[in-house]
Amino acid sequence: PLRMAAIAGFAMSGLGLAGFIFVLLEAIFVGTPSGWASLMSAFLLLAGVQLVILGLMGEYLGRLYLTINRKPQFIVRQSWRGGDGRDGERS
Repeated sequence: PLRMAAIAGFAMSGLGLAGFIFVLLEAIFVGTPSGWASLMSAFLLLAGVQLVILGLMGEYLGRLYLTINRKPQFIVRQSWRGGDGRDGERS
């Protein structure tokens, strides 16, 4: 779930950035942009940044927890022999 939060944060930040570019171009070429567009682009950008930070902090704390408890982060299920000339044979 934390990785999904980080990915959603990146997506929301991208949408917010695109919204800011749109609002900026509208302000330059058309005139004053509507209030809703600028408000939503600011909301998407800030919410996205918050989700990215939440995801990164969660990943860091999760790895820290596994390190402190001395639990392996992964387990090797199978290993393959190498160098004996027989490719694909399990050990």
